[in-house]
Amino acid sequence: MMNEKTIDLLIILFFTLVIVSKKLRHLWLVIRNCHACALRISKQKRGET
Repeated sequence: MMNEKTIDLLIILFFTLVIVSKKLRHLWLVIRNCHACALRISKQKRGET
């Protein structure tokens, strides 16, 4: 049977993973939005010239 210390470590690891994955998903959305905005801006610039 596992002792309490390893169980605590596993719980901490699990929560860290959950938080990190949420932050990564948010970051991914931000990057995608920035990419879409950049594409739109470049299209506008091409249209102007």
